[in-house]
Amino acid sequence: MVDNVLNNGFGEKERREEIRKAAESYQQKTGATITFFAAVCEEFPSMGNYFDGLTVEQVTDRYKQILADPRLSYMGNGMGFELHDSSLPDYLDGPMTLIKGHTIYADNIDSISYYREHPLVLEAIQELRERFPDFKYFMTAQEKQDIYPEHMTAEAIAYALVDLAEDFDTYEFRDNVDDKETLVKEIEYDLYAGRGKKEYSGFLKDVMDESDELSTKAQVLLQRINDYSIPEKKDLEPMVKIVFSEYREMETGKYLPFKEANEKLGALDQTFLKENQANDKWDDLYSVGYMVLCSIDSEIHKVTGKIMLGTGEGDIIEHMKGIEDQRDVQEHILPYLYEYCGLVEKSPDIATEVNEKESAANHKEVQSEAVTVKNSDRSAGEKKKSIHDRLKENKEKLGQKSGKDNLQKGVELT
Repeated sequence: MVDNVLNNGFGEKERREEIRKAAESYQQKTGATITFFAAVCEEFPSMGNYFDGLTVEQVTDRYKQILADPRLSYMGNGMGFELHDSSLPDYLDGPMTLIKGHTIYADNIDSISYYREHPLVLEAIQELRERFPDFKYFMTAQEKQDIYPEHMTAEAIAYALVDLAEDFDTYEFRDNVDDKETLVKEIEYDLYAGRGKKEYSGFLKDVMDESDELSTKAQVLLQRINDYSIPEKKDLEPMVKIVFSEYREMETGKYLPFKEANEKLGALDQTFLKENQANDKWDDLYSVGYMVLCSIDSEIHKVTGKIMLGTGEGDIIEHMKGIEDQRDVQEHILPYLYEYCGLVEKSPDIATEVNEKESAANHKEVQSEAVTVKNSDRSAGEKKKSIHDRLKENKEKLGQKSGKDNLQKGVELT
């Protein structure tokens, strides 16, 4: 997929055909030719048999014969080409090595200007690569640019990683990946969060070590990821990554739309809270770490936190209200998420409704007080408890429950 996306609209077969057509047309116009050589000792040709002036078919046969003789392998076998093109200004004939041992060094031509784009040279590299498909291959600078251009977008890098992973281990990939587009989105958000280098360098290094065919692609892609910078302007749907979860049914490492994650964690918290209250059992608490990514005025914002399900902390929005020491969260991110979710943000003077009900007997009294505070002069009335204070009270109550020798992990306020 990525080849079609990034190779200027055409695939590998079409690219090879264009190279052949360009070489044929150039040869007809200029009369230029190219020959090949094979050497038992590439560095010192006089130390062994040296065959030159060969066609690509002849040099292939000669080099395979050299490689087949184990007595010659230690001598540094190699092969390459000589370009004969009088139409080039200041051109000097001479051999250029392309292959050493079982490796094709196509990038050798990058250092010589009239080789880099010469149609006959590019065709020669193409043909040798096809004739020695098992050889390790080092791309030219232009090939790297064609396959993985500089300044790739997060989406392009994500598609490239997914395609490379599928090529590297097809069966394992298909066993573990249900939806490629979802995986692409997860990688894309990792890159926006600045996690690409850490998350994917290990995989790419494994590809470089274990696959001669894909090693160059992995090397170039790793360089593109290392060079990637988060764009200043980017509009994103708010997403949540579940960084870790002690609750097994909450899958970790996945990105979820913010609304879905917010509702899911809020519902789980209330479900476990009711069970704990009914059974007076407070051991079944599950810690869930989250990371929120959102774009406000085209600027990327990231918030991390940890919720204890079953304590009454509520959903992600409720939990983020407790991050009082971060102005960005309180002044920008929370108002944005309220608007995005279609919620009405409460005034900071009355914060949030009190969820804790002491008993059925005083429920009406608590409700009446809430109405009075809303309708009275706020400057003179008593403020309701903030989420921060309520979380602290919850933590203290959990620690006082019988049968708890220690405080579990408690409610952590980030």
